[in-house]
Amino acid sequence: YASIKKKVLLIDCDMRNPSVGKELGIIKPKGLADMIMAERGEGKDYQDYIYKINEYFDVIPSGFRPPNPSEMVSSKRLEQII
Repeated sequence: YASIKKKVLLIDCDMRNPSVGKELGIIKPKGLADMIMAERGEGKDYQDYIYKINEYFDVIPSGFRPPNPSEMVSSKRLEQII
């Protein structure tokens, strides 16, 4: 989709085996897990978690590997973020 100049935001929600950041060469990324765990005031600036790959392709990697990925994916906080 990005190749036809449409904006794309890829969100890596695989918190058990995060791979998108690694595949794109993003070293130790802050990502979705960090967004979910951030305090409301602290985590408001979502731009801190978005990595611009090119003009049309942005990524939010999974972030750190949490001990409770299924709880995080089903959390109310993730619903608010999305």
